[in-house]
Amino acid sequence: MERRSISSMSSSKGGGYGCSLRFRFRFRFLLPPPKTTTAAMPQGDHIELHQKRHGRRLDHEERKRKREVHKRSQDARKLLGAKGKRFANKRYAEKAQMKKTKREKQRKEKGPALGPRLGLVQWRKRSTRRIPVQQQQKTQRFAI
Repeated sequence: MERRSISSMSSSKGGGYGCSLRFRFRFRFLLPPPKTTTAAMPQGDHIELHQKRHGRRLDHEERKRKREVHKRSQDARKLLGAKGKRFANKRYAEKAQMKKTKREKQRKEKGPALGPRLGLVQWRKRSTRRIPVQQQQKTQRFAI
């Protein structure tokens, strides 16, 4: 049988030391710690740099919002028990608040409402005033 030196032994058996497992076990206190081949190299801030130079996609905010909404709906489906109940109550409160704000916004856009909201008496007064004016305009148009 041929004798080999420690340095000539294959590194695949020894796990990075260049020696056999038996040798490594017997003289483990003499060997330095193994070298890791997957050293964490700093990668830099390439993403941030790119965003600084070129900006984001035009629909970035919309996509981000949709991703969050999708995640929340998944949570709503998955959560069980007391946690699910709390989540549902919180979500219901948010939706009710959104409806209120939406209604307020519509009310502001419309302006003063006509019809039954003004009160029946005021609405009748306005409608009775309009009729004679419209009749006068009609008679003026068809006058000979």
